Amino acid sequence: MYWFLLSVMDLAAPLNISLAVVLLAIAYAVFTLKVQRRLVHPQKTKDLQQRIQKLTKEMNEMAKRNEDIAAKQAELMPLMKESMNSQLKVMIVILPIFLIIYDLIIPMLFGGYMAQQVSLLFINGPVIGLEFIGVAALFGLIINGAMALVNKKKQAQMAQQTQNQQSANAK
Repeated sequence: MYWFLLSVMDLAAPLNISLAVVLLAIAYAVFTLKVQRRLVHPQKTKDLQQRIQKLTKEMNEMAKRNEDIAAKQAELMPLMKESMNSQLKVMIVILPIFLIIYDLIIPMLFGGYMAQQVSLLFINGPVIGLEFIGVAALFGLIINGAMALVNKKKQAQMAQQTQNQQSANAK
């Protein structure tokens, strides 16, 4: 009977470890979203991207007409720099935390099991560290996609309210 309990506990250990890794990855994905939202304002980023796209389109049209694009490039470069700086600002915070989790916390918590390459999501496949990366990336995409949909819905509601106010003021 004792050997049976030990074998059941050995079989349950990878499941518990995978669950812990998934929870750690979800917590990391939520944390990175919070950091991203705090460091970079989403509406400002969207406006900046739209201005960059508009200038790029204008430059392409000018290039097709063989016009000088130097002035547009001079206008575009500071916007590109601002966009890149905002992305780097987030990475400077997120990347060290990822490396701490991946290189220190996961091996410290699950060191013995990582050597056995046991994982719930990748049966007899990659080590637990890769499971963390995969789950964090997946949940990061899901969370960011959900937030984008929520923001789009809010913007549509705001546009509708503005339109209603304008039509009410016109009457």
